[in-house]
Amino acid sequence: MLTYSVYDRSITSSARNWGEKNLILTARLNRWFNKNYIPEFDIRHSQGGSIFQRFLPPSWTLLLLSVSVGVAMIGLGIIWPLVPVYAVELGAGGFQIGLIIASFNLARTFFNPLAGRLSDRWGRKSFIAMGMLLYAVVSVFYVLAARVETLILVRLLHGLTSVLVAPIAMALVADIAPKNRMGLYLGTQNMAVMLGLGVGPVAGGVIRDYFGMHAAFYAMGGLALLTFVGVALFLPGDQERERHQK
Repeated sequence: MLTYSVYDRSITSSARNWGEKNLILTARLNRWFNKNYIPEFDIRHSQGGSIFQRFLPPSWTLLLLSVSVGVAMIGLGIIWPLVPVYAVELGAGGFQIGLIIASFNLARTFFNPLAGRLSDRWGRKSFIAMGMLLYAVVSVFYVLAARVETLILVRLLHGLTSVLVAPIAMALVADIAPKNRMGLYLGTQNMAVMLGLGVGPVAGGVIRDYFGMHAAFYAMGGLALLTFVGVALFLPGDQERERHQK
């Protein structure tokens, strides 16, 4: 079993198996994200649990969460510039386009506090995974929308599902962040969100030009489904995470 020498770079070459190499990588990652990190944490908890959730330090959770949310935000960004164009294609006028755009944010405004309160009670992971899965379902509803009124309802539903992802992920980051690294953790998570929303619109325009409007919505759904699988398999459960943090 590895001891405090996991911080010694020379031990990498002497690691006997895949598990030891990952243990070393975990320790090094934690040196950046948590300067008060105790290496015994990884050693104590490196045994047991599924192969996907064996290494559970806060820095790994942050990394997995940032990648998952960032990819999901790329999917969301893909359709952002296309929704008004899609609305015009369905025959929407100026007021209706404004209502379609506003309905998404209005749904978020009224349901953000409720979703946050429920995640405090029932756990973060299940809400994030559910939100990713519902993103994928909503992408199909966009394609099926044949009237402006239907598109407004789809946007409302999309706004409702969105409160289960980014806000709850931010709350989870706050849960796992060491006190002296709160700013770094929240900044890293927010960077992933902004990066996804920055890359997504460009990708959406390319997809629409070369593959059609519906392909953009399917791309959003595919990315959401991918991140759902990632969260379900790799992100530690709330009870397991709390037990390892004690």
